[in-house]
Amino acid sequence: MSSSFTDDSRAPVAGKRVLVLDDEFLIGLDIQNMLESAGASVVYVSPANDAVAALEAGPPFDVAILDVLLGRDHQSSLGVAEVLVQRKIPFVFLTGMTGDGLHTGQFPNVPVVITPYESEAL
Repeated sequence: MSSSFTDDSRAPVAGKRVLVLDDEFLIGLDIQNMLESAGASVVYVSPANDAVAALEAGPPFDVAILDVLLGRDHQSSLGVAEVLVQRKIPFVFLTGMTGDGLHTGQFPNVPVVITPYESEAL
């Protein structure tokens, strides 16, 4: 993963409030650092219950980044995705799974960023 942004890539997230849901602390922290360096205000959460609580508690989010599979017991972020759809908050899935999966079947129009990725892709 690269954590550098060009000036052109800063504009899309600058000033945006971003929810990041990832079960891997270091990956979540790396995503947070990338987005904050591009001018975003980031709220990193894990587990999914904390993501739903953050959606209900604070100011609205502009966008969200969801790791599809969460934890060793293979829970998913699909419940959080449903809340985001209800609130009309755009989001992307972040996953190492390629091809069709549960997330692509239930949310066929949601962009998917395949890991590993470059910061520009995110």
